[in-house]
Amino acid sequence: MPQISMKREHAEQLRKDDRHWKLGVIYSCKSDPRVIVRNRWLFGWTWNFGNPYVCIVLPAFVAAFLAPILFIAPIINARISDLVAMYIVTILIMVGVAHYIAQGPR
Repeated sequence: MPQISMKREHAEQLRKDDRHWKLGVIYSCKSDPRVIVRNRWLFGWTWNFGNPYVCIVLPAFVAAFLAPILFIAPIINARISDLVAMYIVTILIMVGVAHYIAQGPR
């Protein structure tokens, strides 16, 4: 089980350590309490596969992304423009949540 709190500087040192990156792109660090961390080489974020909470958060993100087309659209008889608007809102929310989580310890 990862620590609940850690100084931001220490968490960033863990993220920058080569030992925690598998194949250079998959982050796995059990001592890092963050579920989502900033990517190493590219912009954006990646999952911390060393954190056991990824098993809960990752399916929640997938469900949030699929919900508009699988559940909401059939109920409201959505048009393509409605689906596009729902996806834009969903993606903006997911980016905001990922950014907040990736900030790590406060």
